[in-house]
Amino acid sequence: MYRNIRKNTDARRLGLYIAGGAGAAYVGFKLVRYAVSALFPSKFPGEPNTALLATPRPHLPVKGSFAINEVGVEDLKDVRAYDYIIVGGGTAGCVLASRLSEDPAVSVLVIESGHSDLRQLFSRFPAGYTNLFKTAADHDCATAPEKECANRSMQWPQGKMLGGCSAINAQIYNKGAPDDYDEWASQGLEGWAYNDVEPYMRKAECFTPNQAQQTLNDDDLNTHGTSGPWQTGYTYLSSITNVFLEAASQAGFPRIADTNTSKGMNGGVRFQTFISKNGQRSSTAVAYLTEEVMKRPNLAIATGVNVTRIIFDTSSSSARAMGVEIASGPASPVRYLAKAGQEIIMSAGAVHTPHILKLSGLSPASE
Repeated sequence: MYRNIRKNTDARRLGLYIAGGAGAAYVGFKLVRYAVSALFPSKFPGEPNTALLATPRPHLPVKGSFAINEVGVEDLKDVRAYDYIIVGGGTAGCVLASRLSEDPAVSVLVIESGHSDLRQLFSRFPAGYTNLFKTAADHDCATAPEKECANRSMQWPQGKMLGGCSAINAQIYNKGAPDDYDEWASQGLEGWAYNDVEPYMRKAECFTPNQAQQTLNDDDLNTHGTSGPWQTGYTYLSSITNVFLEAASQAGFPRIADTNTSKGMNGGVRFQTFISKNGQRSSTAVAYLTEEVMKRPNLAIATGVNVTRIIFDTSSSSARAMGVEIASGPASPVRYLAKAGQEIIMSAGAVHTPHILKLSGLSPASE
């Protein structure tokens, strides 16, 4: 009996040592990360204090709630100004930030509700993405119940960090069906036909072929870019993949080599991914917000804050977006203002772009 008590005591003591060591390691990691962030800001892009990037303004409640129209264009008179303000530092926002700031004559502010993707270790590991769902790196959206889905509400992850969904998704690289682009153009969306956008896809891409995993002919290879910042190609091949593709062929689905061509995407195929040659995720934050880009003095990135509304000048018959209001939280006593000299670009994704527009008054009155 004494031995059992002794063993239990030793096991509890060992557990406490392990827990204490893990806690100390976690605290040490946090301290090292903050030290690196302070000494080398470019290692953790987007970490500067928002007060240094925008103009603070007291935010007082009106009749117990926050009034939608309490900020007007007159409040933008003496606030911090940029040529371009990009709302959302996600998949598109990182590309815009990099491309626009190539011109040293213009200033760019990016506003992202999440933090740097470098804070999220599982974002870099291709197989770790599911560990990001329902965390601080995920807006954790859900669909409304639909009768076509047995009245289920479906999980809808939305990346909440620099890189957005390209930093949280399953890393499948797919350009989309050419017919879809052409249909948009036929309905009046000028400049969005497949032949119009395909050169930009090639410009973005650095494709690494792997003929041992998937044989592509010269025509297919020529549809891919090889000098862009975004690394794409073929990654790990499970042994069951070829069995699945063979079963698809037997079921009548054609076997195709590449879905990312003008020939379309109907058939059984090995997916291409945006995983780099060293086995890490190549999100748009990784591809476009490199250390060299982050050193540009004309590029500022505010993270961990939300745009609460766009501020319009309505003094003429045609309203013009002039600035944004920024908040660190719904109950924050301080809001920040920033003014745009040229454009405010909405790139907050399929969910949050219309959300912000509605908060700004651009919606049916009932909403």
